[in-house]
Parts: sequence; structure tokens; C-alpha cells
Amino acid sequence: MDFLVTKHGLAAVLQSDDACFDPLHTSFLERLVPVCEQLVDAATASGEITTPIEPIELMRGVGNLCAGATSNHGFDARRLVGLLVAGLRG
Repeated sequence: MDFLVTKHGLAAVLQSDDACFDPLHTSFLERLVPVCEQLVDAATASGEITTPIEPIELMRGVGNLCAGATSNHGFDARRLVGLLVAGLRG
């Protein structure tokens, strides 16, 4: 989450239709989805979360929650991510 909050323009670049950004998008997916899979698997195995979720869903959900964190001073991305995770607990 902290990584995403500090990357203001990253979301716009990754959602761009410009093909020059395709390798960057692919690189992020190749690196982050397996990490999210490990996190989801570990949290499920330990009983920390009980609601099934795909790693890509978690990554995109957290990313979307963090999108406006730096431009809106009344927005608390950490609190919202906490609510997302609490909801996964069942």
C-alpha cells in the first residue's frame, strides 16, 4: 500500500492505451501477482482471511483504494485497506 500511494502517476500510465507502456504493465503483473498470491495463500492457511479472493483482485482492489491518497487530504487509504482486509476475514 505504501508503495502504491507514493506512485502518483503510475495508475494513469498502467491504464494508458499507449502501447509503449505495455512492457511496464506486464512487468508489474509478473512481479506483483505472484507476491499477492503468496500473501493470500499464507493468510488463508493461517485463518487470517476466510473469504476467497483471487490475487489479481486483491492487488487491483488495494491499488484502486490507494489511487487518490496523495491528492485528497481527507482520504485515508490505510484505513480503507484495513476495512477491505477485515471484510476478507468473513
